Amino acid sequence: MGGASSSWRPRATRQLARGRHVVLTPGLYALPVPLRVATRGQVLLGLGFATLTPMRGLPAVELLAAGVRMAGVLVQAGPLRSRALVVVGDGSPSSSGTADAPILLHDCFVRVYAERTAPQPAVATTMLWVRADHVVVDHAWLWRADHDSTAHFTDGENPVQHALEVDGRFVTVYGLFAEHTLGDLTRWRGEDGAVFLYQSELQYDAPPPVWPHLGYNVTARHHRALGVGVYCYFFDEVTVHEGIHAADASGIVHSFTHLLDGGGAIQSVINGRGGAVSATGQGSYVCSS
Repeated sequence: MGGASSSWRPRATRQLARGRHVVLTPGLYALPVPLRVATRGQVLLGLGFATLTPMRGLPAVELLAAGVRMAGVLVQAGPLRSRALVVVGDGSPSSSGTADAPILLHDCFVRVYAERTAPQPAVATTMLWVRADHVVVDHAWLWRADHDSTAHFTDGENPVQHALEVDGRFVTVYGLFAEHTLGDLTRWRGEDGAVFLYQSELQYDAPPPVWPHLGYNVTARHHRALGVGVYCYFFDEVTVHEGIHAADASGIVHSFTHLLDGGGAIQSVINGRGGAVSATGQGSYVCSS
């Protein structure tokens, strides 16, 4: 489906509703309604990049059946606040994956970004919200813009609270990159989840003196994570109590914090353990919890 055609949206939604696979060619797609991928085994594939922007405060994409796949898509926040830009599942069993047919997301890029001179803002609450069970994410970059083409943002522009929220069970992510949100970058509530490689940067323009949020916040009792990093580069003197918090930290291995530059400090790595980072280039590590 080509981005230049004014008729692409009815054709794409019609083909998706018929259960067919859809390939989006490079282009900018302004969406009045979500692209719903709701037939078992269905594929939504973007090329080069297909950039999807929801224009009415709805998700850009909803993945709602076992075995569906989305790959190679860039989702951009629109001018009206979306609860989430990409939604996986609706909380019902029929919209979840299964052990033998998980929902799959490959190379998923979501951003909240608008140039200072843009006529409309970019705004959302959460970039990626996983409500379904049995989901696999293979590489996701979830970015609140810290700069445009001219300079850094310094006053909470491009507002979005969270990069990732997970409520489903048996959700696994390989390569998760989350940056600069105004609240907790990742909130993981679903049981039996796992993450392999997590890189995050806290909000550069966090208001002083204390930023009361987390880079990685796990309230589930059973969770595994290997290689969890929380970086900071504060413009002001901002203190964060800890980079990571987990209800049960025993499943989180090789966690660390790192101060890239700027002021302030992260006082501990995980659940109050691990040393503070308060100088440029300083890192702190907790190998096992």
